[in-house]
Amino acid sequence: MDFITDGLFDAKDDMTPIGLLDSGGCTQVQKAMNAQNAGLKAVVLIEDANDPMALRDAKIHAAEDAALGYKLTIPYMKVLADDGNKLKDYLL
Repeated sequence: MDFITDGLFDAKDDMTPIGLLDSGGCTQVQKAMNAQNAGLKAVVLIEDANDPMALRDAKIHAAEDAALGYKLTIPYMKVLADDGNKLKDYLL
């Protein structure tokens, strides 16, 4: 599985239907939309910090992407950095 940090990827090169993506490079909604457009079926976004407030702030930033977010049809969620890194370690 490739871990993409810029939100630009091609699902044809990856057999995994669920993206495990690092935060950064673009908004979370844009990253999830890029994943959807590439053919992924769901996205787990890994926050770059372990601060639970970062997850709360993500909801605020998602509202800023409302014009794009309504086109998003795949499920996506965010996890804290420690949990995301555990997922990466398990899958590698």
